[in-house]
Amino acid sequence: MNRVDRLFAITLLLQARRKIRARDLAEKFEINERTIYRDMAALSESGVPIVGTPGEGCRALSECAFPDRQCHRARAQRCAGGFDCARKMALS
Repeated sequence: MNRVDRLFAITLLLQARRKIRARDLAEKFEINERTIYRDMAALSESGVPIVGTPGEGCRALSECAFPDRQCHRARAQRCAGGFDCARKMALS
């Protein structure tokens, strides 16, 4: 999984859960925990409101930062198709 796809997936996980630990994300994506911290910093810098508590995990600061789940799911599917298309174009 490339970084863009992973950042998008982390954003969806933050929306779906109350808290998630960097260790759990690192295991899920089979990457180093330090990479998760860099990803969280990148998401935060891009405007995703994330707050972290040592030992407890990270969470999205507010549910209102994300659109309705139904709308979000449809948009996610369109974005995933766009990511695939862009990846194929970059490889050709």
